[in-house]
Amino acid sequence: MAKVSIEKVKKDVPSSSKSKVENPPKKRGRKVSSPIFRPNLPKFVKYKIKQIPTDSLRFGSTYNMCFAEELKLSIGVESVEQFKNTIFGPYLNIPNYNYQGQITKCLLLLEMEQDNIDELHIHHASGNILHFTFKEFAIITGLKCTGNVSEFKYADSTHNRLIQRYFPDSKNIVNKGCLVQRFQMGQLENNQDALEMAILYFIHTFVFSQLGDANIPIHHFYMVEDGRYQQYPWGQIAFSKLIKSLRQEFTKEKKMYRLAGMPFSLNVWIYECASAVGDEFTVKVGSFIPRICIWRVVGVEPKFGMFMCSIVSQNSCNDIHPTSEEMASLDLPGNADASHSEHQNSAAKSKLVQPQELPGFEDFSTNPTDPRSRRVSTTSSTTPPKRRKNAHPAKPDVIDVNQPEQSAVQ
Repeated sequence: MAKVSIEKVKKDVPSSSKSKVENPPKKRGRKVSSPIFRPNLPKFVKYKIKQIPTDSLRFGSTYNMCFAEELKLSIGVESVEQFKNTIFGPYLNIPNYNYQGQITKCLLLLEMEQDNIDELHIHHASGNILHFTFKEFAIITGLKCTGNVSEFKYADSTHNRLIQRYFPDSKNIVNKGCLVQRFQMGQLENNQDALEMAILYFIHTFVFSQLGDANIPIHHFYMVEDGRYQQYPWGQIAFSKLIKSLRQEFTKEKKMYRLAGMPFSLNVWIYECASAVGDEFTVKVGSFIPRICIWRVVGVEPKFGMFMCSIVSQNSCNDIHPTSEEMASLDLPGNADASHSEHQNSAAKSKLVQPQELPGFEDFSTNPTDPRSRRVSTTSSTTPPKRRKNAHPAKPDVIDVNQPEQSAVQ
């Protein structure tokens, strides 16, 4: 009988003790976010959000980041040159950019309670209070903000050429999705139609940043046809949409909130307020008008903590004011050159104590008023618009069409 070595038996027979030691691989645990800190406020001053959300709060936008390239594809170079000569022509100079939703989260967490729901008062770690109002929005975007929207009315029986020609089955009701689809098909009958459709496309995919099912007011088609769109206060409508989306109800269940009305203006505003902005966020590429055209975004999705620690904590920030060139070339709301001294209070002079961690979450919501109903302008909306002084340096390259999915046209 052949002898079997003890070593071979041990080799062939599985060890029960060894099998007990071997455990299945452990599941990777969920990464825990770092705690969020914000400065204590002086007595009698409160944050609008009382407690910091324990769950993620994300902000996105449906605005069209690659409209310049899409204009070329849909209407051709000749019509794009015509578009450059319209009031919206300067926006073709916007360099590569992307809406950084974490900035909105920072601002809302640092927003202070105050009576005017159409303004954001942001508490900076240095003690300064930063103000984002209709004036700042106008300086950043360059949109026309003076005039009376009620003066732009048309009879219901008016026949519109663009709707009849390109939306024959619409019954005078065209939503943003239909406009986008038809515009991107191209094959428009003539250069004038191409230009007018491009103007509507720009307004509703970039200026208003609406969802696809949002209806386009029929008087927008009329104004583009007869040229009165050049006197229309688009800035009033865009600002109203932005504030309304910022005042929506935030709940624990909903994780993503869409902003309308050029939310990128919030990013540019805080860039302009800051004494220094790290080149991991954005790079300033010029000094022309409007200011939304001079910032090239580098960090597409920077971390929330980076913003809180740098822009709104370590670097000093101050309110922005229009330059003499901006006062001369932009249609700013009344008294735009006035300082914010009336807004200053004891909070700006109080010495801050150490930051405090605030756990938990509290829902908040308000019902915003329309800024159009409370602003009185001394300028008639039918007055020809001021011609911008576009002393542009070398224009940045056209925006890359390969952009993040969340900001694609809906």
